[in-house]
Amino acid sequence: MAKFNFMKIMPGVKELYAYPDSPTVTLGDMSYISEGDVENLVGEGPHILIGKFAEIALGERFLCGQGKDYKSTMNFILDARGYGAQFYTECPILPPPVNFPTRMANYDQVIIGNDVWIGSHVTILAGHRIGNGAVIGANAVVAKDIPPYAIAVGNPARVIKYRFDPETIRKLQAIRWWNWSLEKIYENLQLMVDSPEEFANRFYFPELEECPPDEIGNLVRELKSHGIRIFTSILDLEMKKPLWKKIAEDFATSNLKDSVLIFHEMDGNISREQFQSIVDFVEDLSQNIIVTKFSKDALLETDVLVTTKAFSSSIAIDLLNGKDFKTWYAHDPISLA
Repeated sequence: MAKFNFMKIMPGVKELYAYPDSPTVTLGDMSYISEGDVENLVGEGPHILIGKFAEIALGERFLCGQGKDYKSTMNFILDARGYGAQFYTECPILPPPVNFPTRMANYDQVIIGNDVWIGSHVTILAGHRIGNGAVIGANAVVAKDIPPYAIAVGNPARVIKYRFDPETIRKLQAIRWWNWSLEKIYENLQLMVDSPEEFANRFYFPELEECPPDEIGNLVRELKSHGIRIFTSILDLEMKKPLWKKIAEDFATSNLKDSVLIFHEMDGNISREQFQSIVDFVEDLSQNIIVTKFSKDALLETDVLVTTKAFSSSIAIDLLNGKDFKTWYAHDPISLA
């Protein structure tokens, strides 16, 4: 278990570490966490991905890596996954560890959106996503996804109401005020506080939800018309221990049928040589992996978004809001997605 807090309300992405070079918590602009425990922290896998302007109170518990294969004869773990690995050093009578094929994902990541308020002493099970603008009441246990702008309470957490009507929620999701500059937010703060509906009507334009087609988007739609499932991931080149190679290798060996993995390069600052080296690497692995410069048009066609510890995964999730897609964490077996 590792305890985290970050009470500095400031711009920029923040990363909190339990292990060197691989963050356990990633927070977006202005987000803070008063106090939180990440439990079952075995290895570098567990991760909490938090969007912008999120407020997370005292005493939170994030339960990671505790998925169980209930179809197995035994619930006890005696293989090389999770805590099972520890048994081999602490109980020398056991045989060497074995990595068995499994139907189970460890569910090592919690995803929290933008403008989320989480009350004190909330427990969140990994493998679940809390949408933009949601409110989680104190002492709740989040054991399923919470929709955007929902208010959820209890054990297990259940949605009791929504903060606004569906039309206002749709407009706020399109406006994405959390991407504004602080100066623009302060200029409009009084309206944001006094009348969210009027704010949404003033700043919403249909163009915010439009996306012109492009070449890679057209290619993806052609693939989908033939029944191909689209896996998408954002290259996490900015990380000290990037996961994109692991994702590519796992996908290439997963034997997933009728599926294509598309990596998007979102940063835009890498050299032509570096980009080509990535293309060469994935082409050696599989013909079903594509690398492209970022295409919002193609991203919006995603069926499964494979997330990493980089904040770019939070940005991609935000762009996909309102779409029918699934998130899958890089440290979970992609063959189960």
